[in-house]
Amino acid sequence: MRAYILRVLGISLFTALCHFFLPDGRVRRFAAPVMGLAVTAAILVPAAALFQKDIGADSLLPAVESVLESDTYVRSVEAEYKKRIEAEIMARGDVQATVVLGDGFSVERILLEGNVSGAVMHYITAELEVGRSRVEIR
Repeated sequence: MRAYILRVLGISLFTALCHFFLPDGRVRRFAAPVMGLAVTAAILVPAAALFQKDIGADSLLPAVESVLESDTYVRSVEAEYKKRIEAEIMARGDVQATVVLGDGFSVERILLEGNVSGAVMHYITAELEVGRSRVEIR
């Protein structure tokens, strides 16, 4: 039991340090769900062994890999990423936003509806690193 607790604490500390040292932006936004999956796996793999003797990391790794490679997982992470950007834009200026993502979670285009403030444009151009030419205001 002690080894289990130390393993979970170690992985949690490692992911917290990774999150702390990752630069703001796309890398951090993509790495956060992956690090959460690592902590979840560290908790569940040994817990599952309590109920079934045959379950181990070697038998669960193919299942985890298939989830990570599946389009469903990628689409859910992409949808969450778009929601976060749209919510942040709404919070900064009460502007409706529609985000269009490209390959690698890059923001291809942002469609804005309403009165766009300087704070919103600063967030889009500086923090999201989206060029002004890819922002459409309606």
